[in-house]
Amino acid sequence: MKLMLDSCYLVGLVLEKDQWHKFANPLSYQIENHDTYITNIILSETMNSFQCLGGKRCKEIYDIILETNTLLNINNKKLYDKSMELLCKYDASIGYSDCTTIEMMKKHNIKYIVSYDSDFDKKENIMRIYNFKDKNNNYVTNLQL
Repeated sequence: MKLMLDSCYLVGLVLEKDQWHKFANPLSYQIENHDTYITNIILSETMNSFQCLGGKRCKEIYDIILETNTLLNINNKKLYDKSMELLCKYDASIGYSDCTTIEMMKKHNIKYIVSYDSDFDKKENIMRIYNFKDKNNNYVTNLQL
């Protein structure tokens, strides 16, 4: 299965003080055998969140991210324009960065995104993968992987 990884998931995976850290770690084991992708914009958003860790640690995380995921580069005006059209379609209820992610997912036939951002719900036939705690305090994933 092809999965896009969103920056909120990646940040939660690394930063122990992040609100999604306790959720992202268990989910990482469920997605480890799938093909994972990020865009250059997701990489930039993610790396900006790690500035507090210092340059050396940022470089280590950067290397790991690029070694374990396929990087999709958004490098043409047409895709940026389609992203703006999507932003307008949803009356800016979803951010432009997320619109670029959706357009890249459509371009590369990626149907699933690992994210804690509900803005992706019910958008362009994309299924968001996330986990939550059930009534017994167990981590449960919303989709069977």
